Formats: sequence, C-alpha cells, structure tokens
Amino acid sequence: MRKLVAFCLALLLALAPFGGVWAGTIVPVRELEIIAAWDFESETPVASSANANNAGAVVAREDSTIEFTYADGNGSSKGLNSNGWADASAASPKYYTVTVNAAGCSGLVVSADFRASYIGPKNVKLYYSVDGVNFIAAEGGAVALAGGTWGGISAALPALCDNAESLVLRFAV
Repeated sequence: MRKLVAFCLALLLALAPFGGVWAGTIVPVRELEIIAAWDFESETPVASSANANNAGAVVAREDSTIEFTYADGNGSSKGLNSNGWADASAASPKYYTVTVNAAGCSGLVVSADFRASYIGPKNVKLYYSVDGVNFIAAEGGAVALAGGTWGGISAALPALCDNAESLVLRFAV
C-alpha cells in the first residue's frame, strides 16, 4: 500500500503595486497584474490564468514520474497534491518548480499557500534563478508548517528578476 503524503500548493505570481512621491514627482500607482496563477480547479498543473507570455506555464516536480492528485484546497475545492517528499536532502532535493517569462515586468511578488500532511514536509522555502542553474533563497520566502495546517509565502523578488525571460522558481522542502 502506498502512503500518500500531501503537499498542497496554490500559487500566484504578480506585479506589486507601486506608487508615491519620488524627488518631488508623483509616481502613479500600478494595478496588480497577474503574470501566472494556479487554482487547480481544472485538475491540471497548467496555469489557470496568465498573461500572454505565460499561457501554458506549468507546475512540475523535480522528478517527472511523481504523479499529481487534486483535493480540497485553502478556500477552494481543489489543491495540488503529490507524494514522495520523504528523505529530502541536499543530495536528493524535493521541490515544486515553475518557469515564467517576466519580460517587461518589474516589482515581482510571489505568493503561495501550502499545507503539509501530518507525515509530509513541514518547511518550504522559495528559491529563484534567472539562469536555471544558480538558485538563490528569496528573502522572507519561507514558511514552517504544522501537520494539517495552512501557511503562506509572500516574497518580493529582487531587481535581478525584473525582465527575466526565464525566471525559475523552486518551492523546496
């Protein structure tokens, strides 16, 4: 019998609003623009809403053989679940990954909600990469979870990520 270790994800990648006064000049407030978002209602890892650059963006796992299932989410009827989180280590990393095109975008903010099962991962950290090789931990992009409870990450990405045509995000345990 296979043990199901649930790890749910709801994800939103957006531009943060910006406004104020700078050097005596009034700067207009930008409206929040969603680059890519997943609600998993259609039971697919493909983004449920996205701008033109990110239509078809998907959530994936580090091992393509890991299957996704969909169950109750945080305030929605669906959330992304997967198993195989045991034994996560530097030698055997476990993570969800998303690649988006942020060309023409700045002030990026990533928000995601997670819930660990009682036997699933308890800590999630956001990493980003603009080259797909070197990953950097996002400042403030971590959450510690108690079994069965929800927790969220909301992190502003640095200017390094602005206009990145291939921005890779990892939610690692």
